Amino acid sequence: MEPAATPAESITVPQYYLIPKKLARTYPRLGKLAQWVEAQLFRFVFWFMGRLSPQRAAALSAFVFGWVGRFSDKAQKADTNLSIAFPERSDEWRRDTVRQIFRSLGKSIAELIQLDQIWQECDQRVEFVLHPQARVHIEARRASVFVAGACLSPASSDGGRGQRARS
Repeated sequence: MEPAATPAESITVPQYYLIPKKLARTYPRLGKLAQWVEAQLFRFVFWFMGRLSPQRAAALSAFVFGWVGRFSDKAQKADTNLSIAFPERSDEWRRDTVRQIFRSLGKSIAELIQLDQIWQECDQRVEFVLHPQARVHIEARRASVFVAGACLSPASSDGGRGQRARS
């Protein structure tokens, strides 16, 4: 009996993005050319996004992913899942939610591409906030849940959420 596949083993990664796999297998040279073109395309995207400010990279990536994502098979899957989870919601709400999912994915990818710059500017871009009640939990060694969020804009005041702490 074969051992069960782990989640990482069960993920299929596409070999080709620009041409169908069957075509690439029929014409191996075409497959190699397609992979080379795809690699150059990704290299260009990383180069181009690296030249933009984090805000512009996030906005551009959110727009592209929000627009292109709706045509993917993942968008259909997300729509199906939303219709099961929220049967009372409208088709328009599901479409908007799927678009927002892909926009968020685009922003996250831009943040990853821009991570070096964001971290170099962490004094202006990253705000470390510790809620006053969190200290009570930490000192009492009680279980706590901490939530982190990202903001590409320069850090603002804490707005009364907690006290600023640097670690």
